[in-house]
Amino acid sequence: MSAEISTGIGAKEKPSPLLGGGFFLLKEFKTIDEQIQLLRERGLVIDDTERAKAYLLTQNYYNIINGYAN
Repeated sequence: MSAEISTGIGAKEKPSPLLGGGFFLLKEFKTIDEQIQLLRERGLVIDDTERAKAYLLTQNYYNIINGYAN
């Protein structure tokens, strides 16, 4: 039986054997459309949605927002 605790923010915490039994958040994956919407909400201007989708399929989202992607 695994313990599960709701955080009330759409994620769940489970005990982690890798962290000495502590807790970590499991976030649900965002679709490409959700990632694009999030980027827009954070101020990125996206003129070509199809090109942005193709780019997100080949680049890591976090590398993009942290400036590590080319």
